[in-house]
Amino acid sequence: SGDIDLGVSVTRAYKGPVIDTYSQAEAVDLLTDKLAGLAEARVNVNASDMWSASMLHVWTLHDDWAALVASAWESLSPEVKGQAHLVITVEQGSAEIVTDGCDD
Repeated sequence: SGDIDLGVSVTRAYKGPVIDTYSQAEAVDLLTDKLAGLAEARVNVNASDMWSASMLHVWTLHDDWAALVASAWESLSPEVKGQAHLVITVEQGSAEIVTDGCDD
């Protein structure tokens, strides 16, 4: 029918309201950690809830951080990425990324 069951993990490339530096190594660490979580969830999910594709959605406040995340993604091996896809959102003009209710 064209429907896809999708496993999604959402995280932030964010280090607080006053820190404006971010490295590719930090991006690699974030992606590696979140991809490991997606892989673990896939192993432990009930068969009736199994998804056929995974998506890692990374929010950030900075265009240059988004570029670092994208570059870090490209540097990862296919074994680490598994069957996951990456989506990056640069948040502009809102405080949603920094609210207390938005946890890593």
